[in-house]
Order: sequence, then structure tokens, then C-alpha cells
Amino acid sequence: MAVYATDKAALAAIIEATQEVLHQLGERRLEQSGRSASEQGLIASMYGALRRVKSQLQRGVLAQRDQTTLELDSTEMPLLASCCARGAELAETRAEDSADPREQEWARRQRDILADHAVMLATGPLPALPLPGITPLGTAVMRGLRARLRQKFAGGAPGTAPASPASPDGLTRPSQLAGADVPKPSFQMIAVTGGADSQSPLVAASSDEDAAPPAVQALVAPPRLKDQQLRTLATMDYRALARAEAAGDYRFASAHLASLLEAAVIDCALARSAELGLAGRPDAWDMTDVAAKLLGERCSSRDRATLSYVFAAQRLLRPALQLHMPLVVTPETYHSNSTFVGVVLRMLGCAALES
Repeated sequence: MAVYATDKAALAAIIEATQEVLHQLGERRLEQSGRSASEQGLIASMYGALRRVKSQLQRGVLAQRDQTTLELDSTEMPLLASCCARGAELAETRAEDSADPREQEWARRQRDILADHAVMLATGPLPALPLPGITPLGTAVMRGLRARLRQKFAGGAPGTAPASPASPDGLTRPSQLAGADVPKPSFQMIAVTGGADSQSPLVAASSDEDAAPPAVQALVAPPRLKDQQLRTLATMDYRALARAEAAGDYRFASAHLASLLEAAVIDCALARSAELGLAGRPDAWDMTDVAAKLLGERCSSRDRATLSYVFAAQRLLRPALQLHMPLVVTPETYHSNSTFVGVVLRMLGCAALES
């Protein structure tokens, strides 16, 4: 079991790449429904494994630290490396297809982050995903990845043993790891645990948790919404939020804060559903994705991770979900999220005018 540390901005990019591969695997399952059982079994097995990996990644985003840790076993690491590699290819394709210089710059940054993490996570040749290639001839980023993986596993450090014969795809096996200098931007392996009973070194919790929370209430009134029904629901949520804050019940306060933000996001998105590519009822939307689209380029990777954390607070009222992925809210994290939601509401044009 390998324990890694990474920053949340990079983790958000990995989650996005993983989600994209999951989506494509889901479509592939439908296409292969009439094919052989072995092909269907391979896709189903990989889909299930990747869903488990994604759940762990999302738990890392929910941690209230800039640096978070991941525990990945020997089967999850190469699978996640392949997802990062495909995500880097897709990012490169987006950069080439876009006419907007800012979109190109953002896509290239995502490509570089994912390519670096694909190299860091790889334990050998990248396992092939049961998906069609991005382009018939392959992409430049994948050719660069293969070269970096050859360097990582074939060695090249002075005094090391020569590399053994390469595998058919041009990459040597993991046993030939010779400590080549591979860039480590923000993703670092802390330790490898020896077994189930070994203690994994984790990043120490911040000592700021004992500090007193800010006394200023970030939200001074319910958000201004156009839809009458949403406006009524937001008013009730705001009143319940005030009562929960007064009682110091940050569990309920966080749930109502998420509900307020959701009402504002839905209100803004309803008028722009065609532009945002939204279909169906709002309860089927990914609120984090919709909010990020509404904010546009102003939404950084870290902002997106915070949005995901705020919306996840609705799980606090679901015991079944808390048993599976427990979420704890402290006064400090609540007030930080409340301030963040206030800023988002202002950016969306929904913040109430202060009297």
C-alpha cells in the first residue's frame, strides 16, 4: 500500500480525468452489451475498480488541508496512471481545438499536471484502457509519456545495472526501476506500508483547529433569486441556517448553507440551461459542475474543490452515507465555507444587498 501526498489543485485535475474515463467506460459498456462475456467482464471490472478509486480521491478533496493523502494499492496505482495519461491526451486535444488563448493555457496546464502524475503513479507499462484511441496515430503527449516512462524504468543513473529487454510497447518492467530523476511537481510518495498492520504516516493536522471561529456572519440575508419557489425555499433555509448558527449546530448549518448555494446555482442556470448544455430536471445535475460553469474562468481548481466540499455537506443528514464516507464539520471549516459561499453568491449576482 503506497501513501501519497498531493495538493488539492492537482487532485481536482486527477478526479476530473477519472470521471471522464468513467463516463467513457459507461458508454463503452452500453456499446458492448451484445459482445462476448469476457469483454463485458473486463469493462465492468475496470469500471468498478475505478469507481472505488474515485471515491477515495473525493475523500481526499473533502479533507480540510491544502495537502492531502491518498492510500493506493498495487492495482489502483497503474489504473489511475492510465486515467491521468488519457486525461492528459484529452487536455491536449482541447488545447488544440480551442480558439480561446485562455482556454488553451488552462488545458495545457491540466495536460502537464496529469502527465506528471501519470509518470509518478506508474509502476510499469501503463495498462491499456478498453477504450478507443484519442486519435488514430496517437498524441504527442502520449509519445512524451512513453519516453519519460522509459527513463523512469530503464534507469540511466550512474552505476546502475543495464536495463533488461523492453516489453512489446517499448517500456521496461517495474523490476528495472533505477531511480531516474522524474519530475515531482506536487505529488509525492511519502511511504509504502508493509502490510495491513503497518501504520501509514499521515500529514499532521493543522494546529489552527483550536482557534476561535470568526464572529462575523458571512450571509446577511437570503440570496436574491428570480424563481418564486426557489426564493421561498431559500428564505426558509436562511432562517433555519440562522437558528443552527445561534445554537452552534454546524452540522445542520452546513447542510442549509449547501441548500442556499444550490438554490442560487439552479436559479442562475435555469435561464442559461441551453448555453450550459443542461438537460433534464435540476435534481439530475452535477451542482459542482454547473456552479463551475456559471463562474467560468474565475473558478480555479481549488475553488471547484471547495464547491464540491460545500455541496457534500448535504450528506451530513444521511446516516447511510455518513457510515460509508464520514464527514466532520468544525466551526472553523463552517465559517470558512460560509465566507466562500458569500463570495460565490456575489459573483453569481445573487447576493442580497446589505441594509
